[in-house]
Amino acid sequence: MVLKNIVGSFLFFVIAQANALEYLNTLRQKCGAAPLKMNQKLNYAAKKHALYLSKNHLFSHFETPKKAYFFAKTPWNRLEKAKMNTIAVNENISFYNLSYKDSINQLLSTIYHRISFLDERVDIIGYAKVNEVFVYDLSNSKLNKLCKKARKLDKVLICAKNKALNFASFYDAINKVSQKSKKLIICPYNGQKGVPLTLVKETPLFTNKIRGFAISVIFNRFYFKKVQVKQFKLFSQKKEVLSKIVTKGNDKAKKLEFNQIILLPLRPLQRAKRYEVLLRYSYKNRVFQKRWFFFTKY
Repeated sequence: MVLKNIVGSFLFFVIAQANALEYLNTLRQKCGAAPLKMNQKLNYAAKKHALYLSKNHLFSHFETPKKAYFFAKTPWNRLEKAKMNTIAVNENISFYNLSYKDSINQLLSTIYHRISFLDERVDIIGYAKVNEVFVYDLSNSKLNKLCKKARKLDKVLICAKNKALNFASFYDAINKVSQKSKKLIICPYNGQKGVPLTLVKETPLFTNKIRGFAISVIFNRFYFKKVQVKQFKLFSQKKEVLSKIVTKGNDKAKKLEFNQIILLPLRPLQRAKRYEVLLRYSYKNRVFQKRWFFFTKY
C-alpha cells in the first residue's frame, strides 16, 4: 500500500509537470513565442530554491547561507551549482496558487514576470512546486552548449566558473534561439478570451495603483534593432480607452528593455467586453500596422 501511494504520488507529480509545460507552451505559441523544452538541471535548481522559500516562509530570488535548506545565494549561483554551463537565467516565483495553471496565469497578469515567460531569448525551462511555492527558471540552450568550451579571457561573463564568451558567439546563440519566435510577441494574444480586468501587483513594482490589464508587445530582437512606435491604442466599442505607454525610457523600475513596450489602461477593464488594439510602428523607414482583439472575463 505504501509503495502504491508513492508510485501514485510520483505519477501525479510527473503529469502535473508535463501539463504545466504544455499549458505554458500553448500560451507562448499563441502570443508568438517559440515553445520551451524541459531541462532537468533547471528543474533541480528550481526545486532547491522552492524548498528553501517554503521551509523559511520567504519570498525572494536570493538565499541567506545561515538559513535552513540553503542551496546558493543567487539564481545564477543556483544554476552553476546545478551543473549548468551557463548562468543566464530568468526566474519567476509565485505563492499560494492552487495549481501550476493558476500560478502561470497569475504571473502572466503582471508585466515583468510576463515578459520573463515570453522572452524570445529562452528555450529551456525548469520548474518546481514545494507546498505553496512555485519557482520557474528559464535559460538558453545554445548558450549552455557554448559555455562548455568557454574561456576566462573573453568578454561576456555568462558562463559558470567565471568563464566567458566572445561577443560574436554570445549574439549568435541569442539569435539562433530568438529567430524561432515570431517578429511580434503580443499579450493578450489575438482572440484571447477570459482576459483579467486588472494587473496583479508584483515585485519589483510596475505600478502602485489599480490599473487595467496591460497589453505587452515584444519586438523580437532577431528582426528589430531599433523601432519607433507611432501609435499604440486600446479601443472598446470604437471608443479609445485612456491608457499610458510605458517603455524603457519611463519604466520606473528600469526593467524593460528597448524592444519591450507596454500599454497600460489607467482604469480596470470592463467585464465581458471586446477590446481592440492598434499598433503602428516604423522600422527602416517603413511603417507597419497591426490590429488584434481580445475578450475580458465574464
